[in-house]
Amino acid sequence: MHIYDWLIFATYLVASVAIALWLRKRASSDLESYFVAGRKMSGWLVGTSMVATTFAADTPLAVTGIVAKNGIAGNWFWWSLAFSHLMAAFVFARMWRRAEVITDAELVELRYDGQLAAWLRGLRAFFFAVPINCIIMAWVIRAMGKIVGVLFPWDKWLGDETYGRLLAVWPDGISVSSPSEGISIILGVTFATIYASLGGLPAVIITDLLQFGLAMIGSIILAYRAVEHIGGLGAIGPALERVYGPRSEEIVAFMPSGDAAWLPVEAFLVFVLVQWWAQKFSDGGGIIVQRMSAAKSPGHALGGTALFAFMHYVVRPWPWILVGLVAMIMYPLAGSGVAATAPGAAAVLADREMAYPVLMAALLPPGVLGIMVTAMAAAFMSTIDTHITRGASYLTSDIYRRFLRPGASEAELVRVGRFSMLVIVVMALIITTQIGTIESAWKFLTAFGAGMGLVSILRWVWWRINAAAELAGMFSAAIMAIGLWAAGLQSGPEALPYWQLLLTIVAFSTVAVAVAIWLGPQTSTAQLRRFHDRVKPFGAWAKVTDTKEAETKSELSASLGAWGCACCGLFLLLFGVGEWLLGSTMVGVAASVAGGALWMLAFRLALARD
Repeated sequence: MHIYDWLIFATYLVASVAIALWLRKRASSDLESYFVAGRKMSGWLVGTSMVATTFAADTPLAVTGIVAKNGIAGNWFWWSLAFSHLMAAFVFARMWRRAEVITDAELVELRYDGQLAAWLRGLRAFFFAVPINCIIMAWVIRAMGKIVGVLFPWDKWLGDETYGRLLAVWPDGISVSSPSEGISIILGVTFATIYASLGGLPAVIITDLLQFGLAMIGSIILAYRAVEHIGGLGAIGPALERVYGPRSEEIVAFMPSGDAAWLPVEAFLVFVLVQWWAQKFSDGGGIIVQRMSAAKSPGHALGGTALFAFMHYVVRPWPWILVGLVAMIMYPLAGSGVAATAPGAAAVLADREMAYPVLMAALLPPGVLGIMVTAMAAAFMSTIDTHITRGASYLTSDIYRRFLRPGASEAELVRVGRFSMLVIVVMALIITTQIGTIESAWKFLTAFGAGMGLVSILRWVWWRINAAAELAGMFSAAIMAIGLWAAGLQSGPEALPYWQLLLTIVAFSTVAVAVAIWLGPQTSTAQLRRFHDRVKPFGAWAKVTDTKEAETKSELSASLGAWGCACCGLFLLLFGVGEWLLGSTMVGVAASVAGGALWMLAFRLALARD
């Protein structure tokens, strides 16, 4: 890092704190101001904040690692989640905003009644605040550790004597491999905690604008430098063919070929037919709901969530994919017959996710490196600050206020929220020491919450869903995932493919949910009517409300039609951009035009009844 790099980095840090201090008084007035920005945010702010939050230090590393190991088609593991994000936008966003909740756990006592609903709200809040939220934070922190481990040499800065003392007491058996990495992680998390606790969600959303802009600029710069290093876009195909022969076509294919060495068709089908609706945030959930709740109206919630999906899947991943393809060329996979001789080869061959920070250090000159380091820090903090506030909102609103101090003042709740942030951070740092690769953590967490997705979708469209069904889905999937991973079936000598483990968990939890629906206590008609009047859901509600069945089913059909058009349009746009970059310009233009037309039709269908 040159002096110019440090000046760029320091300017960003000062700007982030200044924004938090500017918004501190406004955010601290009450719990809604602190955790959902007073519900006054425009759709473009909401959507940009969503995409900034999901652009963490882990995502470029993980996507680059996936491409550098499995080719472009390997991204279907997370591309498949577009189906749920678009359903959240075109089917659920306006209902979430009309619910006017602070957290998604709060919806539970709006949808169900009785003691079981109260227990479900508390358990769901804890489940999302601690294990799920802290695991997500941990892999984001772990990803940042991999980057700073390459760029911030604390061993040189502290000197042999001081660093030697730290090294002597550094524990064995943790994934944070050195004191140098640990120091950078602690400083980064501390900084993010300070400005998130000062300004709450308003500060997080405003700083997200700066952070997303920096992160995208940095990603594009690195992709450009990496591609130019091997001779430009036109050189990618021939270079891959020289290294991998006929297999090069599979590497750049958007769809799987069926070869188990890359992405088996069975795994692809599980991703696109099962994983997206089984995963825990199938109806939005978590940070997406937090942003929907901050929107100024239901329409802004829909528009913001749709903007997020477009930026998340169509725009953002291609710079990372290009870097992953360059990594395939510069650091060939074992068995290719070509030795890796580029700088940092040992680190990348041991962990394909290291390709991103290694190429940053190797290819970027002074000044540009500072922009990229600042961009990665921005990406890291835009995610960490959100998860800090999200976890604290569960602990404050759904546990402290609901069960411990129902009469607490707004000022007291804000203080508790700030303290809860510290608790969340400490837990996440502890879990960080056990995170190996980011991709493995992604897969475990998806499996861990795979029993919650179906029931989360159905509770909006079918009155018969009850609190017992949600509890059954939550616990059955978590227990099965922990058992399968503990038995070594994911990584041990008896390991099964991830998609088989996921199917096993989903099948078990679906049976548990079905049993609970029919045997569990039913929600009262009065409660269902209150929920219906406030949220205005559509689907099978005629039996417990005054709504005409034909009308509510027609609204559901229109929303599902909008969702279907948006899904087709998004993937046409995604692959159209890919064709522009790697294939035929004419095909790319045709796919993009068709995708844009379908996207416009989706909005027309979704908003027709507003």
